[in-house]
Amino acid sequence: MNFKNKGFTLLEVMIALALFSVFFVVFLSSQSSNFISSNRMEKRLIMHNIAENVMSDLLTAPPPLNPSLTLKPQVFKYENNDDYEYSIEYKQFELPNIFTQPQEGEESSDSAQNQQSQYVDLLYKQVKENVKEALWQVRISVIEKETKYEYWLTAWLRNPNFEIRTDLPKF
Repeated sequence: MNFKNKGFTLLEVMIALALFSVFFVVFLSSQSSNFISSNRMEKRLIMHNIAENVMSDLLTAPPPLNPSLTLKPQVFKYENNDDYEYSIEYKQFELPNIFTQPQEGEESSDSAQNQQSQYVDLLYKQVKENVKEALWQVRISVIEKETKYEYWLTAWLRNPNFEIRTDLPKF
């Protein structure tokens, strides 16, 4: 009898098992990657919903905006889910100085230009103080306690109790 054509050789079986095991490993790794990604996305959506809920509550009923709010972020536990906590941080808007001052040694000989520069400086200081009191930034950070993963959301608040002051001197 001729047994050469009747079955698989050991080498053919080993190659088939190797191919099957490679396919199986790739399949399992892609499935685990999909599971991890969907789990991460689910947590991110939960954190986004928490941040949006807190932000909408804050925008509808803002606290009195005063400089003591900027000292330290306020940390809260989320009452509907013990796995998350959130913090609220306030900052006053700081207007940068966009006007250049004359360099040392560059004295302005024109008194009208010097007076105009002083007026611009006074105007800038007044605008800076008004903007600092009127505009506030709020940042809500939601933290998952187990993984320490953080999601944050920011918005601008206008101080409803502030009125613009215009007490510039006349030249």
